[in-house]
Amino acid sequence: MTTNNSHAKPEITAANFPALRSFLRGYFHEDVADEYGTPPEAADQFCEDADSDERTAVANEWTQLMHALEGKPLSEINQALTKKLGGSVRLNEEELQQVSQIFARCLAEQLGNLERMQEAARVLLQANTETVEFEGRVWRYSIPSKRSYPHQWLWDSGFHAIVWSLVDPARGCDELRSLF
Repeated sequence: MTTNNSHAKPEITAANFPALRSFLRGYFHEDVADEYGTPPEAADQFCEDADSDERTAVANEWTQLMHALEGKPLSEINQALTKKLGGSVRLNEEELQQVSQIFARCLAEQLGNLERMQEAARVLLQANTETVEFEGRVWRYSIPSKRSYPHQWLWDSGFHAIVWSLVDPARGCDELRSLF
């Protein structure tokens, strides 16, 4: 995003909010009432239709836009959504709040999914952890598969260390130390 310094709010342009622009043009169009009922219902439908990456991108850009427009009058917010970003719907205060809550929920769900994935990765790596004592030192490392690949491999250990660093940084260091 284009900004003048690290603390400046982004300029509100289609180039700086591409995912949000795509969402607004696809869901907040002139037929929103006929197709979805209300703008919040359109946002809910988007969250059902879109894949995880698209939901996250739109929700993040919505949050950034609302931060950039914080304290601005509703008319200025609607001008940004329509004239600058290509939507056709003007929101009232309640709808604006509801859409913001929907996108906050999308981000929270993504965080929950990430936490579940990290836990699943931790459990799998822990199940495939081998501990070996060699020359008076204890080495811990994960193997790709106890049945198919029951040894430590440099390439795999590099990736195991990356995943371990997300869920248990000390264990990620153990993985790398065991290589050398």
